[in-house]
Amino acid sequence: MGITIAERDIFLDNEQDRASILAALEAGCKRAEQNGSAILIDHAWTPQLAAILTEMYPQLIQRSFAFATVVGRGK
Repeated sequence: MGITIAERDIFLDNEQDRASILAALEAGCKRAEQNGSAILIDHAWTPQLAAILTEMYPQLIQRSFAFATVVGRGK
């Protein structure tokens, strides 16, 4: 049918404490290094997630990771 799909590799904030989010982020980085890419998703309402990603962004860019937003259409 020519439909492109993608599946989540890592959920960043299943557990919403800092240590768990950092561990999930690192697991996603390792998956991306192994496979060439990884899809990490999160809940937009996790309070500390934006702060963690903002803090880690320079290090992730330095490690040659790139970020993209995927927008889907809900029902």
